[in-house]
Amino acid sequence: GGIFYRLACLLKLFGMETPFHRLWQKDLPSPHMTYFSDKNMADFVTKYTSLKKIEHFYLPSISKNGLEERIQASYQGLSGKIIYTCLKLAFPFFKILPQDIMVFIFKKP
Repeated sequence: GGIFYRLACLLKLFGMETPFHRLWQKDLPSPHMTYFSDKNMADFVTKYTSLKKIEHFYLPSISKNGLEERIQASYQGLSGKIIYTCLKLAFPFFKILPQDIMVFIFKKP
């Protein structure tokens, strides 16, 4: 439900699949098998384990540290510079947009 996941899905509808593939880490050594939402992560753990959720919170979807290098790894040249500039300008808004990275803490009963 995070902003980058939603944006990647939207771009994929218009034939721009690279951001979507990058989120899934397609063709990388350990691609993602699934993504979870708040609800389906808790449901999954409840269904298949005896762990109890004690907390969950979000991490920032994006970090300024190393951002340009991470962008250039997937988008070389002018397109990478444009994406980096747009993200840098949008940085103040990321705190109010839906976050992409959830952290769940579970404990044994």
